[in-house]
Amino acid sequence: MTPVNRHYSKTGGGIETLFHFKRVDHVRLFNVLAQNLIPTLTSLTAQNFYTGKLENFLTCLNLSSYLKGKLLNDDGAEFFTKISLEAIYKSLYGNASIADIFLLIDEIPKILSMPYPAAEKIRETLIEVISKIMLTYRMNNYWSGWADLNDKLNMLKSFGDVKKNLGE
Repeated sequence: MTPVNRHYSKTGGGIETLFHFKRVDHVRLFNVLAQNLIPTLTSLTAQNFYTGKLENFLTCLNLSSYLKGKLLNDDGAEFFTKISLEAIYKSLYGNASIADIFLLIDEIPKILSMPYPAAEKIRETLIEVISKIMLTYRMNNYWSGWADLNDKLNMLKSFGDVKKNLGE
């Protein structure tokens, strides 16, 4: 009996030959991080700059964590984390899409654990945004979506209460 893919079975081909493994270029990642975040450092940047960039800024937040110890020292990582959070907050007022809001909701446990004022501002704004989405869901009789967001809303509100009780 002849194997169907005799070439692949002898040479170890297959998926390995489709993707070439490259080393991660940390300098290139840093450049992308800087290019996305440096415009956010000036108050002259218009609000429309933030429109549609929530996903970019969430990626920047993750990149700043990833680059810590690889290319950034603790201070550099903290700097980029802070400005990423500020950019995320500002992008919430830039007509973020529902898909971007749900990406943010998925990332919110990590964000809430960060000790920066912008993390709290994001939580408070997200409570407002979720409440508006829930109203739309209720008006359209989309009760399973409403219930899911209600759980997330209660978690966000409870987190604020816990922080107040701890005196933070």
